[in-house]
Amino acid sequence: MATNGQRKTNKKMTNETQILIDVCRLCGVIENKRPGEADAVFYYPDSKGKQNIHINNGEWYDHRKHDGGQSPVGLVMNIREWDKQMAVDWCRREGIIPDRKESNGRMRSTARRNLNRSKRRNVRGVSKPTTKPVHTKPVPPVEQATNTKPSTTQTAAVKWWSEAMPIPEGNAEHPFRAWARNRNLLHPYCKIPAGIRWHGYRGGVIAAGVFPLHQWDTAGIPTGEPVAIHFVAIDQEGNKAYTLGPDRTDDKRSYGPLNRGVFLIGSPLSERVNIVEGIADALAVYSRVPGVVVASIGSLKTLRSRADVLGWICKKEVWIYADQDNAGDKGTTALAEVVKTKNPDADVFTIDAEAFEDPGQWAEQTPFPDIDRYNFDEKSGMLYDSGVPWTEADRQAIQLLL
Repeated sequence: MATNGQRKTNKKMTNETQILIDVCRLCGVIENKRPGEADAVFYYPDSKGKQNIHINNGEWYDHRKHDGGQSPVGLVMNIREWDKQMAVDWCRREGIIPDRKESNGRMRSTARRNLNRSKRRNVRGVSKPTTKPVHTKPVPPVEQATNTKPSTTQTAAVKWWSEAMPIPEGNAEHPFRAWARNRNLLHPYCKIPAGIRWHGYRGGVIAAGVFPLHQWDTAGIPTGEPVAIHFVAIDQEGNKAYTLGPDRTDDKRSYGPLNRGVFLIGSPLSERVNIVEGIADALAVYSRVPGVVVASIGSLKTLRSRADVLGWICKKEVWIYADQDNAGDKGTTALAEVVKTKNPDADVFTIDAEAFEDPGQWAEQTPFPDIDRYNFDEKSGMLYDSGVPWTEADRQAIQLLL
């Protein structure tokens, strides 16, 4: 009887271990293959392959954060730095824990089904995000895009985002690349962030998707539908185009509730978070400093009332790059105070660059130095082979070679 009981215990522990492994894989942390089905090791994208999360006998432990337990919900809270309700909702949606009306048998099958659908591939034993674009149909010429004017609702934002297309990496003459090159915002070798697309509305606009924080995966790729979208109008040479607004006198326009999401570049698992106001600012900072970049699209005040974003930010090393005006100064001070109130131990740095109006202007007047292409390809390949996601490998290689 004791032997049978022991067998049942071992089987139960194996199932619990597999659920925890499924959680790590669905969350996108990178796996190191280890012998034995009840033993698994995972690490974060910015830890250069160093062991972080160890799973064995139905338990997990994060060596970097000194946290552990048996609960899959707790593991999601640890990896994604969410509160309990966000983690529970995600686990139910992914089939890790059952809905109130769902049986235990359906829970396990749903979890495995979702894992099989996840967009990840395995290269030499390391699980990495796929490089497959969101849309597989070809990018149409600018003049072929829809010219239908939407309303200012989230429905309109979803419509715009579905019509917009990912920008092809190999097209150096694309208006977006010309715009980024004119303003020194994004290094020519750096990949275009997944949250940016192109739409041909009124001659052409850069479309930046605004998504809830939990819809940005660990590689900085948005999932699901946006809550809002932000347009920046440019011409074919990458210069400002005042074609938006009722009177066609604006170069920027947003659709949908901006205060319900953020624009993000980089991995949310990074230990440093850089906070900016606009899209150009986000690109300028992302290309030059480490860490994930979050743009509030407008005033920094919108972040102060966001419990999910603040809870995530307060666990990071926080750098605030605000516009150098009265509103930017007030927003910086208020946001820093909120972060310190929530976490007195948080490191908060504010950037005072009086010579420039904003990070975008700073970048415009600070050109990138030349980088040898061979050295860049070699460094980027080494980072990718070590487990750094493809979305981060180019950026990190550029910063190491600057």
